[in-house]
This record gives sequence, C-alpha cells and structure tokens, in this order.
Amino acid sequence: TEALMALGVGGAAAGAGFAVGGFLKNSIDQAVELENVTRKLTVTLGPQGAAGAINFTRGISRELGLSFNTLIDTYSSFTAAATAASIPIEQQRQLFTSVSRAAQVYGLSNERVGYSFLALQQIASKGVVSMQELRQQLGESLPVALTAAAKGLNLTQAQFIKLVESGGLAADKFFPALSKGLDELTKSAGGLETSAQAFQRFQNAWQELQQGFGTSLLPSVTKSVIALKIGR
Repeated sequence: TEALMALGVGGAAAGAGFAVGGFLKNSIDQAVELENVTRKLTVTLGPQGAAGAINFTRGISRELGLSFNTLIDTYSSFTAAATAASIPIEQQRQLFTSVSRAAQVYGLSNERVGYSFLALQQIASKGVVSMQELRQQLGESLPVALTAAAKGLNLTQAQFIKLVESGGLAADKFFPALSKGLDELTKSAGGLETSAQAFQRFQNAWQELQQGFGTSLLPSVTKSVIALKIGR
C-alpha cells in the first residue's frame, strides 16, 4: 500500500512537473513569437507605432472573439505593404477592423482571414486592384468582398467589374470603399456571443498570460542559452 501511495505521489509530482515545464516552454514560445512580430512592426511603424498596433489588434481580438496571434501576424504584413504604398494608418485600421468584423460575422477560419489580408497586402503593393486578387484570392476567402466594394462606391456589380478590368481602380480608393461596404453589410449583425467567440476569448487571455510571463523570463533564458554556447 505504501509503495502504491508513493507511486501515486511520484506520478502526480511528475505530472505536475510536465505541466509546469509545458507552460514554461509555451510561455517562452509565445514571447519569442510576440518579440518577432514586434520587431517587424517596429521596422514599419517605429517603437511607439508598434506598441499602438499591438494594442489595436488586441482590442479587436477581444471585441470580436478572433485569434490575436492571427490578427497581429496578418496586420504586421498588411501594414508594411500599405504603409509603403502611402495608405494612411487610419485608413489601414478602418479596413482591418471592417474585414475582421466581416470575418467574425461570416464565420471565416483563421486561415481565410490570413488569405483575405494577403490579397489586400498584394493590392496595396501593386497600387491598383486586379480581378485576380479580387475574385481568385480575396473573393474566395471573403465572398462578399466584391458586393461590398461595389456598394461602397455606389456602383452596380457590372459597373464595378468594368472599372476593375480597366485598371482604373487605385488601392487608396478601393480600401475605403471596401470598408464602407463591409460595414453596411455587417451593421445589423450581432446578438448572443457564439461558443467559438467565447472559446477564442479564453484562448486569447491564456496566450496573453503566457506572453507576459514568457517576456519576463526571456532575458534570463537568452543569457543562459548564450552561456551554454560559449561554454561549448
């Protein structure tokens, strides 16, 4: 009996040790991931702008129940392309918010959210809208995009398609039109929180805890790793 009790206590201790070790590793991984995306944002927006971008995307993730890690990763790439194309930050944020809200309303997966912003990133880089990005990339990930953009420009879909095919729709005109159209399409959405939103909010909160804890540990962990390399 004593041996069984000892085995039980030892097993519980080992399980607790694995749990703590897993939490520490995940915390460090989360902190490194956040550090990498912060560095990327800093190159584009500067230190203060990077901090503002993180707060902005964290606010959206909390409000809409979307993955913070997905949003901050996609935003860092999107804002780099949009800023290089001289799209104002406020216009970028408005579009990002509108697309994120549409993603939540229409139940897009994290993968589709990423593809939507990849298409917008490519549009920003080119400076004009092409049918390839609109239909094959953005349209497949966010099916209401064409309807929303036409609505935002007060055009019929036929008129909008003709404008795009002519190469006459610039990104700085398309972005606010898409934002306006998406907001009109989703303004009546709402109601009770879905289970997916509740779960994602919990997951975001847990990851934020890990990121904060991991960030506090990162300097000492980095020093230890460097010391090990020097020792070899």
